[in-house]
Amino acid sequence: MPSAASGTIFEALREDRITINVGGFRHNTFLTTLKNIPDTRLSWVAENHPNSTDYDPVLGEYFFDRHPHIFTEVLNYYRTGKLHCPVDVCSAQFQDELSYWGINDRDIEPCCWVLYKRQINTEETLKTFHLDNARKASGDEAKKERKRTIASLFGSEKTLERSYREYWRQIRPKVWALLDDPRSSMAAKVFIGLTSFFIMISVTQFCLSTVTTIKEHPTTMHVLRTLDFVTSIWFTVEFLLRLIFCPDLKNFARNPMNWIDVLAVLPFYLSLYRIGTPRTSWLVVMRTLRILRIFSLSFSFQILFHTLMSSKNELLLVFISLIVPIILFSSMIYFAENEVNQEMFPSIPESFWWAIVTVTTLGYGDVVPVTKLGKIIGSLCAISGVIIIAIPVSVIGSNFSYFYMQARTRIQQPRRSTKMPTLAPVSANLLYKRFARRRSGSSNSSVNGRSLVRRNSNLKGKASTQYRKRSMRKSEYITHGRALEMSRMLAKNYGAEAFLEEP
Repeated sequence: MPSAASGTIFEALREDRITINVGGFRHNTFLTTLKNIPDTRLSWVAENHPNSTDYDPVLGEYFFDRHPHIFTEVLNYYRTGKLHCPVDVCSAQFQDELSYWGINDRDIEPCCWVLYKRQINTEETLKTFHLDNARKASGDEAKKERKRTIASLFGSEKTLERSYREYWRQIRPKVWALLDDPRSSMAAKVFIGLTSFFIMISVTQFCLSTVTTIKEHPTTMHVLRTLDFVTSIWFTVEFLLRLIFCPDLKNFARNPMNWIDVLAVLPFYLSLYRIGTPRTSWLVVMRTLRILRIFSLSFSFQILFHTLMSSKNELLLVFISLIVPIILFSSMIYFAENEVNQEMFPSIPESFWWAIVTVTTLGYGDVVPVTKLGKIIGSLCAISGVIIIAIPVSVIGSNFSYFYMQARTRIQQPRRSTKMPTLAPVSANLLYKRFARRRSGSSNSSVNGRSLVRRNSNLKGKASTQYRKRSMRKSEYITHGRALEMSRMLAKNYGAEAFLEEP
């Protein structure tokens, strides 16, 4: 027969054991296990057991309508202290689940961190691609969606539905869509086509104006100057329209293409007032940068640009890695060639040019070593350059392929037929604290149930925002109806039913 001591131990273990039902899958664990990771949702459950809104006294279990597979890894984190990310789960979904359970994603183990962080960074990068605009969509619903997107930039979607009293607020989104979004309408496509045509005319005119044979023909030069006048007027009007109808002047000022437009038009107006100088003639070169606007409309060019931006660490590594061999081999070639080939290698700084050309495997041939030792140094310099450049370039190429595949897949993905309800952050711990003081049923308590319900009716209110900033780890993403349900359950548990009313 078991002893009294063993019976007491089993009784204590039975009281310490709880059942957690997540998405229909039951998990058995101990309250002491849930307390291993403090300041998390499950630790609050253990501290307030069984006085919790998620506890079902009939079934004797806690129920959470969350992802059951991910919760297995979450519960193992409490057991072992090691957090792993499942390979078959999207990293964004895993991040949302960790946020719900109040766990920081920085606790993920190094073996899973690389894949997890890569997917998260990919999601953040793809957000800047404007894939919704690039997605092939047609019909009335697609047009309405583009209108809502443009209208949201100006503060409210209702601006498209108001009367002529606010004609200005209605016309701004439409004009901005005409200027900025070529997929918004046929007129926008025509406008972008004309702008691209004038850009090509401007670049061609600039290049032809430097040809010596054309300079000798006054008639041809007059035609080129006329084209310069027409294109400059077009770009001036376009820039002013973009400046007037832009939704945000700060973002407009941050766009480097807008500054390129200003610098490209500036030489034309300086020449009109005859105040141009040789020092300002270099501004004419800015006209050639307008061609970047044409490439910016290309989806592949956008991916290439964002790939370079996301690979800035690799590019910095290439730059730093090239500095060392350039200084090293330029010093070696100087001492090897100085006595017999002083004209080509007069000093170490002037030998930098040879080292740069050799390390990057360009090999112009204008500066070459003549001694055997110098040729050996040149061979080593070229080989080291191939090794140094090859590795980061392969990483950048891999990033481009990965981003291109992800972005192309997102574009080809069909649009959702229905939209999920908007989720707003609200803290369950905050609701618990507000009603915990109602436990005694005193009407003099400083917590007012009506105030809580009113705040729940506006989940983006000031109190919720301030609390979310203080402790993001304790926030729960629930809908408005779920917040009201939690309020009623908490009020019932702590004797504050009399203070509840419908908002």
